[in-house]
Amino acid sequence: MEAVLEFLDRPDGDWGIEDIRVTRAGIIGRRERGKPIRFSFRCFDVPVRAEARLGDGTVDLELAAVIGAVPFTAEAADARKRILSRVRGQRGLLLTDGRNLCAYSRCRIEAPLRPDNLMTELVCFMLDVKPEVEELEPLLPARHRARSGSVAA
Repeated sequence: MEAVLEFLDRPDGDWGIEDIRVTRAGIIGRRERGKPIRFSFRCFDVPVRAEARLGDGTVDLELAAVIGAVPFTAEAADARKRILSRVRGQRGLLLTDGRNLCAYSRCRIEAPLRPDNLMTELVCFMLDVKPEVEELEPLLPARHRARSGSVAA
């Protein structure tokens, strides 16, 4: 807790999330700025991974949401064709390696990384992802949906 109070007491207010480290045990302390910030969460029953790297006065934020697995042609040829067609039409939001269906975004945020700036980027990304999840879920066989828990983050 001392680390948080120390940051909050800075007169210049020039600190961000990149200065604080929270361990799995919930202990808060200083963080090494050279290491990326990694975290994950679930939204709309979809696992999302985030990684932020500090640059020169900026933070590069990468977000990846695993929507589900693309079915093999032998399992559901029509669904596979429609899913891949939708991926091609999304200009980069949706990606696939032929197996997993993901939503991906990369953005640059001015440092320091404030909680409100981070939350804004996360919410905007998930609002873009939500219609894709709703449209694609019926096309994914039940065992391939992120909701089923069969797809890892």
